[in-house]
Amino acid sequence: MANTVPDAGDVGPQGGPGSTGVALAASVGGRGAYGAQLTADAYLDLMKHAIGKTPDDRHKLINSLNWAGRQLWTEWDWSFKKRGPFRLGAAADQEWFDLPDDYDHILTAVIDRTDTASYSYSILRSATLNEIQNLRTQAVQWSDGFYVNWPHYSSQPSRLVEPKRRAMCYPTPLTDNDPIITINYMGRWAEISDQDTGVVPNIPIEYEQALALLCRAIAIHLEDQQLAAEDPLYQAEIKRLRTNDALGHPRVGRVRGGAKDRQGSLTHIRVGEIEFN
Repeated sequence: MANTVPDAGDVGPQGGPGSTGVALAASVGGRGAYGAQLTADAYLDLMKHAIGKTPDDRHKLINSLNWAGRQLWTEWDWSFKKRGPFRLGAAADQEWFDLPDDYDHILTAVIDRTDTASYSYSILRSATLNEIQNLRTQAVQWSDGFYVNWPHYSSQPSRLVEPKRRAMCYPTPLTDNDPIITINYMGRWAEISDQDTGVVPNIPIEYEQALALLCRAIAIHLEDQQLAAEDPLYQAEIKRLRTNDALGHPRVGRVRGGAKDRQGSLTHIRVGEIEFN
């Protein structure tokens, strides 16, 4: 398991903007104990109000809230999603780094030169999974540096296994914390369960109205089941997902990768900078 290097100055996934690291002791009138933001219960009440009746047993309002939250988070690279800096320490004989639980996609990455254990590498290079595999099988030659594939979305292998957010690397580290990589990244929506509806969703208070309107619209649509609206809504959703996919991310640009790639096409990341094409 990759090491998370302790540092008093680090801002981990529980300390970033929009995080829910502080437990709320109570809920007052649908708002958190500090009288700031709406709790999940309040959003569920707003959806019930929008529907105007008892929801169908097959319609789980908590799912509608999570769908709305995911959509709001992926509509844009909102500034509140930014996390970091966060330090990742390599684990000896392990071919990947375990990423923070709320990791969505990378912003910047540099080799941390403040720790002498990280001095084996001076250049950090971004690579696709295909390039990492070719390097491991010696299908291509590699130049000096440390190669990392920074994932975007993560799939869930089964319903019983949580998605694993890992950054594959090459070469395989020989010792712990060599290298240490400092990253800044974009976080993701924190899923809310029906057993934990007293929590405050991880959005700033300025985004409450947008989330409330979106979850109400989704709830109304699912409850009414207007067949004529299904296909346009589906097409709009597919367009949104394609826009935010790793191969065409609007803030990063098209990610290089594929069987036809050559070693010379690798995007280089030198110490102190990151560059995406």
